[in-house]
Formats: sequence, C-alpha cells, structure tokens
Amino acid sequence: MIAGTTESREVIEQLLRKGEGVVATTATELGKEMLLQYPIEIREGRLDEQEFLQLFEEINPKEVIDASHPFAVVVTKTVQNACQKRNLPYKRVERNIESYQYDKIYTVKDTKEAISLLNEVFGTEKILLTTGSNTLADYVINVKNGKNRIYARVLDHEYAREICKTIPIEKGHIIYQNPPFSKEDTKSLLLKYKCQVLVTKDSGKAGGVDQKIEVARQMNLPVILIERPKER
Repeated sequence: MIAGTTESREVIEQLLRKGEGVVATTATELGKEMLLQYPIEIREGRLDEQEFLQLFEEINPKEVIDASHPFAVVVTKTVQNACQKRNLPYKRVERNIESYQYDKIYTVKDTKEAISLLNEVFGTEKILLTTGSNTLADYVINVKNGKNRIYARVLDHEYAREICKTIPIEKGHIIYQNPPFSKEDTKSLLLKYKCQVLVTKDSGKAGGVDQKIEVARQMNLPVILIERPKER
C-alpha cells in the first residue's frame, strides 16, 4: 500500500476486515503517524524505483495499491514502473473530483500558470499559499516581490522544514501546521496576515478544499485553484 492519505486508511481498513496482511509505505513521519492505529507493517521514507523494486523483492506482495496523494505524480509513475518490471498487479485509488461553485475561482493547470496569474492579475496583493513546501521556492522566486507578499502554510514535519531552510523568505512568512484544518484556522491566517488571495491545489474534500473556498467566499476573496494532474 502506497499510503499517507485518507483514502489509504479506508482501503487498509477494508483489507484488514478481509484478513489481508498489509505493508504500507509513507513518505513522511506524519503519514506514518496516521497509520499507527492499524496492525500493519509501516515503512517510512521516500523511495525511488530501485528501492521499490528491492521492497517488492523482500515482501513479495500479491498486489500493489497506490493511494498516494493525487498531486504525487512522481510517486505514482515510479510505482507503476516498478510494478511493470516485477509484473505485479497495480491498482490506483483515485480521489473523487469535486465541483465548486464560486465566481471568484481562477482555475489554472499548474504552478507556472498560478505564478503568471499572481503576477499579471494580483500583482500587489498579499498571498496565502497552501500548496505545500515542494513548490514554495518556485513561488517565492518567481512571484513579483514574492518573499514579502507570500505567506505559506506548510506541513510541520522535518522534510518540509529542511526544504524551507533553503528558500529566501522570512521565517515569519512560513506557518508550520498539520491537518485537519478547519474553516476557522484558514480564516484566522487570512485575517492575521491580511492576505487578499488564496492559492490551493484541487486536492478534493479530503484536502479541505471545499472549506478553503467557503472561507474565501465568506471573505469575498479570490481563489487560485490548481487543477489535479491527469492520471494515466
């Protein structure tokens, strides 16, 4: 099981009810903590293709279920390649796609388009970025006056903190928090830092996107929504 999401926990519970043994991999300590309640084996750490092949050789699974985050496209592709090489059955658990009704949603396909929009349409506004640590440097470097305009909520774990150490942004502009996030949590950040634009990935209801958009609606703020990558 490629785990770390709400969906992965649901599938694990189904498998355990069937009496199946489960080995779960998670990229982070936070993902591991989500699974500690289950009687399963957990492997923490980011794996490349060769490491997945070694793991498959060690545990000899009858099936690989990929319930990784919908934006974790590199992980999904890596696991798919490893399964093909080992001739292992592969199943992808896809998160439901939601529909949001709000006339101030600006939908973009990727980080590059989000940055262009922030520069061309929202050139001076303060930004609450909720897209994670992996792309934070892109925003800070490429958004006009990004290091002063951007406030970023990122996961509070070692991997994210190590990334953020290398990014040219004031420490006070990075907010380390772990989910779940309530509407009040997001609203308090928007008010505290006087942010006028919210940027989020379309990670679905499990990612709290519906609540973020509802807060933006209440505050009459625009939302830049990054589309989910199309999976193959």
